Amino acid sequence: MSAVRPLVAVLTEWPEAFEYGRFRHEAAQARVEVEIRRPAQWDTSPFPDVFLSRTGADTTPELLDLFGDIESSSDVRVVNGVDAVRLAGDKLLSSCRLAEAGVPVPALVEAPPGTDPEAVSTAFARAAVVVKPRRGSRGRGVRLVTDPAELRAALSETWAGGSSAVVQEYIASAESVDIRVLVVGDSVLGAMERRAKGGEFRTNVHLGATVREVLLTPELAALARAATHTLGLDIAGVDVVRGKRGPL
Repeated sequence: MSAVRPLVAVLTEWPEAFEYGRFRHEAAQARVEVEIRRPAQWDTSPFPDVFLSRTGADTTPELLDLFGDIESSSDVRVVNGVDAVRLAGDKLLSSCRLAEAGVPVPALVEAPPGTDPEAVSTAFARAAVVVKPRRGSRGRGVRLVTDPAELRAALSETWAGGSSAVVQEYIASAESVDIRVLVVGDSVLGAMERRAKGGEFRTNVHLGATVREVLLTPELAALARAATHTLGLDIAGVDVVRGKRGPL
């Protein structure tokens, strides 16, 4: 353990990203040492007091093993814990866990390689759906499909990439807008609206979405806190869309 200042090690594939500059600045104000490393640069010298995983969808099985080793063999605080990272990174399992806990989510089914697209289309009453890789983030491989031919093509492309697919209900009433709610522990820090650029339905900022701060209502705060705790996360950005059934 560090002798003078607490040491936080951050593992990320994007150490040059804006947020890590802010992280360094705020850590310095709090007299906390920070080391930001790519996975390939990781070593255990010096051993940190807190290990912060920010590898997202790029968290490989090998990295999960590393997180588990650190979590189980030392007094380092691992944020988020390995079980939570594994669960949150799986769109199917996380959706099922949330639904079981009574957290409202859009309808979703798995479509592993070989699934009959016609059966999937029928399950959603031939309505528009969103096709995604079962694991992934940042909008990669996410497609909005509106007819059986597009569904067949989207599933084939997902399978060709080596991934099982999930097919999710498209919330048309959200109009390509969602709300990202930021949660740390029991504290809900704030919320921002993300609006997709014209011609795009994905609300990822790096894809051109615009953002603005929005009022954090008690309903939004409770929903985001419930989702975070259900998945066992310490830190989370919870995405909420407003559907006809209410926020999901």
